[in-house]
Amino acid sequence: MNIETLIIRHQGIIYALLKRYNIKYDIDEYAQLLSIKMWSLLRQFDTSIHNSMSGYLFQRLNYYLIDLFRKKSKVLEESNQAIISDIKDTSDYSDYNYLTQLIASEYYLLLNDYERMWLNLKLCGYKQFEIQTLMKKSATTIRKYQMQVRHKLAPLKHFLKGEMS
Repeated sequence: MNIETLIIRHQGIIYALLKRYNIKYDIDEYAQLLSIKMWSLLRQFDTSIHNSMSGYLFQRLNYYLIDLFRKKSKVLEESNQAIISDIKDTSDYSDYNYLTQLIASEYYLLLNDYERMWLNLKLCGYKQFEIQTLMKKSATTIRKYQMQVRHKLAPLKHFLKGEMS
């Protein structure tokens, strides 16, 4: 069989993975990346090593998708660190805005790595169950991170509303 026929036959694996991880954002981008990876895997497939082509493709594409999630999380973390360093280095804000940004960045540093990751994903628009999947944590753990972030950032919220001097 040619590769195009095999890709069409196994296209359901891609959509099963997208559904499994409840991917709602950038679905076309993920489908395209998984299709390209499937093409590469089909070219490498060896029947003497693997029994099932579908099982092989599902497992490899699943790991590839998880790696994509990890890379995306890492990029988000790096971009947030860059934003914080830019805020600290910027001097063209008005005094109040600069002070507000500086205070916000200091509160951000109070959060641990998991809390920062939760906050970054939440600010990017991900739903709780998507965050749970991306962080590979239980729903209870994700709710715990949410409560801790809200507790730690409560003084900042009050400051921004003008309730504290």
